[in-house]
Amino acid sequence: MTRYEFALEQNEKYINDPSIIYPGATIYWDNVSIDENCKIKTGAVLGYEGFGFERHQDGEPFRIPHIGRLIIGCNVEIGANTVIARGTVGNTEIGNNVKIDDMVFIAHNCHIGDNTLIIAGAVICGSVMMGKNCWIGAGCRIKEKVNIGDGAIIGIGANVIKDVPAGATIAGMKGQSIENMRNLDEFINGGMR
Repeated sequence: MTRYEFALEQNEKYINDPSIIYPGATIYWDNVSIDENCKIKTGAVLGYEGFGFERHQDGEPFRIPHIGRLIIGCNVEIGANTVIARGTVGNTEIGNNVKIDDMVFIAHNCHIGDNTLIIAGAVICGSVMMGKNCWIGAGCRIKEKVNIGDGAIIGIGANVIKDVPAGATIAGMKGQSIENMRNLDEFINGGMR
């Protein structure tokens, strides 16, 4: 049985051999480019407008037009119920071999580097630039316009509000380096003895 026949038998939408889109995924095709060998799971929403709003002088919000695209590299896996917005003026880009777990949100204009793993429930706000080979922990939050260097590790539940250097490990509610957390722990525990 060919992959195409298998996809049809399993009621999967089949695109660009051998990419597979599972039933229930929503892809705004005019705004999205998907390279080969990708897997898009059920409930994913790809290429729709993000939450881009500004305010008039009187405070009334207005929507910023989204005219960019969503560009997805090859060998990418996008989990169930994950949402990835198209770019506003530029593009949102997902590099090659990126694996995105279920229920992740990636806002407009983000660039996710090759071989990066993004775990369930992560929220990546607009215009985040992420290097290659990163690991983004479950439930973490990354503030807009943050740069994350190659090979960085963002721990489970971390709140990242400033740039992360290449190779750094960030964890905790305040998104601190592991070294800073150890020093604080030693200070607190050492001072109490």
